[in-house]
This record gives sequence, structure tokens and C-alpha cells, in this order.
Amino acid sequence: MNKNSKEIRCSFCGAGKQDSLMLIAGLDAHICDKCVNQANEILAEELKVRKVKSSPLAPALLKPSEMKAHLDQYVIGQDDAKKILSVAVYNHYKRLNQRIDKDEVEIEKSNIIMVGETGTGKPCLLKHLLKYLTFHFAFAMPLY
Repeated sequence: MNKNSKEIRCSFCGAGKQDSLMLIAGLDAHICDKCVNQANEILAEELKVRKVKSSPLAPALLKPSEMKAHLDQYVIGQDDAKKILSVAVYNHYKRLNQRIDKDEVEIEKSNIIMVGETGTGKPCLLKHLLKYLTFHFAFAMPLY
């Protein structure tokens, strides 16, 4: 059997010419359209994972206890509010840093609504927390 009579097959999956739409020839190998598509998907996924891992914009993950300790220096009382706010901000950071694999649980986006009487320190909590984090948040106050 000479080289010309040998049936051309995909070097990756072994599919014959009749089993695929196209076989692309290399120097000593061939690849079918299905393997090209699969390789492209693998490459795209790997590049996406590398991009997330090396993202320079991903903030450092601060512990809720560190955030609360900072707030304790500036805000008297409101311990429950400081704890809840610190944990909510921590979860927000965690979601931003999360690399989602197919088998992992995705942390859902959440919003915070702070409701309370006038003078209880709602903007003060946010102002001091945001200065500490150097991270952008948006907060709105209704005009009455």
C-alpha cells in the first residue's frame, strides 16, 4: 500500500474524509472541522479564565471584620448595621473576584437598601467605608 492510497483521517479524532465537512492538511497531519471547533472552544474558555485570574481591576478581598473595625473608629454604635454592611460589601467583592467554573455555585448580585430615621448615620457609614475601600459604589437619597 503506497502513501497515496492511504485514506486521509483526522489526526485528533480519527474521522475520515467522508465523516467530516472538511479536513485541513498540515505538514504531517490533518484536522477535521469538528476538532477545529472544539479546539477553538477550549482556547476561548482558557483565555477567559486567564483574563479573569490576571485582572488588574479585581479588588483585594478584605474581611468583614476588618471593614467593621475600620467603621468602629469613625461611627459610634450601629453595630448591627456595620456588621451587615461589612458582610454585604465582602460578598460583593467576592462576586467580583469569582471565577465561575461549570461545577461551582455562582454568587448572585445583590443590592443594599439602608432605611432608617434621620440622623442615624446612614451616609456616614457609607462615606467612611468607601474611603477605606477606595472602591466605587453608588448611593442615592430621596428628596422630600
